[in-house]
Amino acid sequence: MNIEQIKLDLELKTTPWDGIKEKTEKYSYTPSKASTPEELAAEHFSAALSKAFSGQAITTTQSDLKVYYLNEKIFVRLDILKNTFGNPRREKSALFVSEDGEEFSQEIVSEKLQGVQFINGRFIINDLHGIYYSKSGYNWEYVSEEDISEDCSYIRDIIHDGKKYIVLFDDSDDVQYIAKAKKIKTGWECFELDDVEAECWELGFSDDTYYLEGQNEDGLTVVYTSDDAEYWCEADESDASDPDDVEIGEYYIEEDEDDDNLYLCKKAAPYDSDRIYGENIFFFCENNRGIYAKELPKGKKHKLAEAPFDVKGMFFHEGTLRLFGTHLEYAVAEVSIAE
Repeated sequence: MNIEQIKLDLELKTTPWDGIKEKTEKYSYTPSKASTPEELAAEHFSAALSKAFSGQAITTTQSDLKVYYLNEKIFVRLDILKNTFGNPRREKSALFVSEDGEEFSQEIVSEKLQGVQFINGRFIINDLHGIYYSKSGYNWEYVSEEDISEDCSYIRDIIHDGKKYIVLFDDSDDVQYIAKAKKIKTGWECFELDDVEAECWELGFSDDTYYLEGQNEDGLTVVYTSDDAEYWCEADESDASDPDDVEIGEYYIEEDEDDDNLYLCKKAAPYDSDRIYGENIFFFCENNRGIYAKELPKGKKHKLAEAPFDVKGMFFHEGTLRLFGTHLEYAVAEVSIAE
């Protein structure tokens, strides 16, 4: 296939966000600084969502969009931001799901939803105070912090090691714990992290080793390792790995020789499989607007189109390239081969 023969027929779409418009119809307020239909839609949603939960409307255009493509499901997490002393802070989050990119249903509205994962045959997302899970992406069930432990006050992260769910959480005094369970709903066993002095926020597991990443009292990023997720040892520079020696999908420790930080990393494939057309054409975006294709593994890039908005997320689904924008914009690009 000649890469220069690939064409994109871009078409703007609005249907995924009809649910947002319907949700805002019951609330009336005076918009502040919205200047485009897309910004106005984001502001409407911000006001409606905040008023529904707190009784007060947030009149701001600030929102942030995260797009996840997992197990052939399309998830969009919309975060509503409120300015506090000049700094944006997440107030609420909403999760939308779709199978075709044309119609989205709003599944969850909660406080500060984290990243969507597909682990142990389930879609999982936590909101700091509990864990949502679903086998289909619809009809989500919830495990509250009380279901995990009476000490659980703030859930940091959740993983699965192939046999058990592992959760990192804090209690109300900022003491950190690990909880383990074979079933996500019940049977949690908790262990205080007595030998971890850093404030940790990320879990990892690969090759029979558990990892924690956090920050110590000196402000350095540090990593701890364990073979059972109960007893931990702080890593040093001798535990760092060369990324070339690590398999794709595995965790490893990387050393920053300039500032002595150690980071927990997960080796990703050089190209996102959800943006590959055919066997070897990879789509990507540069400078937020330019849409390019590249022939793998070492072909030259070729510009195909200019996006009609700043691209926040992109993936290839059912023969079309899907584009998501910063302010709820959405477009579909039909891929064709020029004669």
